[in-house]
Amino acid sequence: MIADAREHPVFDGFELPARPYCSKADGDFKRGVEVRTLKTALRRPHIQVNPPWLWSFLLYDVDGADGLTRWHDRGLPMPRWNAINPKNGHSHTAYGLKSPVLLGENCQDAPLRWASAVESALREQIGGDVAYSGLLTKNPVHPEHRVLWGGKAYELDELAAYLPDLGKHRPLPHIRVEDYGIGRNVAVFNHVRFHAYREIQRHWDGGLDSWMAHLGDLAHDFTCIEHSIPLNRAETRGIGRSVGKWTWARMTPENWARKQARRGKAGGLASGTSRRARNAERDAEIVKLATVGKATQRAIAGRYELTQQAVSKIVKRGVTTEAISGVSSHSDTRVARPSTKRRKIPAPAALPENADMMPVEPLQPVAETADVPPMEPSAEDARRGNARDWLAIMLPDRKEPKPRASIVATPPRGVRCCVGHCADWQVGPVPCRDPDDDASLPF
Repeated sequence: MIADAREHPVFDGFELPARPYCSKADGDFKRGVEVRTLKTALRRPHIQVNPPWLWSFLLYDVDGADGLTRWHDRGLPMPRWNAINPKNGHSHTAYGLKSPVLLGENCQDAPLRWASAVESALREQIGGDVAYSGLLTKNPVHPEHRVLWGGKAYELDELAAYLPDLGKHRPLPHIRVEDYGIGRNVAVFNHVRFHAYREIQRHWDGGLDSWMAHLGDLAHDFTCIEHSIPLNRAETRGIGRSVGKWTWARMTPENWARKQARRGKAGGLASGTSRRARNAERDAEIVKLATVGKATQRAIAGRYELTQQAVSKIVKRGVTTEAISGVSSHSDTRVARPSTKRRKIPAPAALPENADMMPVEPLQPVAETADVPPMEPSAEDARRGNARDWLAIMLPDRKEPKPRASIVATPPRGVRCCVGHCADWQVGPVPCRDPDDDASLPF
């Protein structure tokens, strides 16, 4: 006889909860259930065998006198154990999983959906009670039940091999698969995650903790309304934390903006493709009316609600089978428009290697005449000459200035003598050279 029920071979390789739910010592559920240590709970008639975050056993409540052999009669594999009530033959059939399914926080959607489908199909195949939640089951090591055990643990794929209609599985009439078993976790998980995808942008300012608490409350409210036997608060809180962490890490404001931009671009491309296709057909009709039907452009513009200028462009491009939209009127391929080439400005010529050492030619002196002395340059002329000399030295690549014209101080015509002074048109009043010589003056 085994001294400690925790060492019973039926539980070999499986992890049981440290403090499971269990029934009272007399097995009366009207008095409620208790939470006890595993050693104490294994002495009670009914016990919780699945940990809070794992689904290690698929449990089914088989009502009927054939509960002992129904699994065999319906072509199902041997269960891990089959606990039978000796009074009426009803049984609890348990199938062990080699790879337990993770529930709650950090769970993944694909394994959860696969486990839900297998569990639901297996329940329908064995004829189990859909109202059975699976929280407590008949204790296989308690002497109150008649127990047959010895079946191995299975993978979900191995169990699916006994369910030929799994791909087309449908729940019982008027009962959804999400209303019982692991399906409740799937339904809550999907409801919360779809809500999170839409509403996370409204909770970015509140922080991660507030976001996970919001999703946990949403999960709890959903299961209480939709399920006859709702999930407990710990499970709904775990689902909220799982969905909250995943969406918070991936659906950031930056990622959200990039995603919206991709959606807008994809919608614009699809809209542009259909619009160009419609315009190509319209342009072909316009060209046909203008060339074959001999319709006026004004009449065509009024018919298609276009301007006469747009119709003229369409007709001109129709000669080269190119529509105004940039798509050929007779083909679905896009026509490449010729690109306008810009005139290239030639690069400036390179300076000679000895540019810094090129001599600067001095300015040519003003020519002098024997009879007339040269005029003295003014201050303004001297300043300009100095500036040109400085620029010629600092910028040797500049073109050499044209030589200045020689200025000869010859008395112009129209000089008027007045009391020993003459009015010169360049420098103003100057002393007369010979005030007494009036014969040289033209007046």
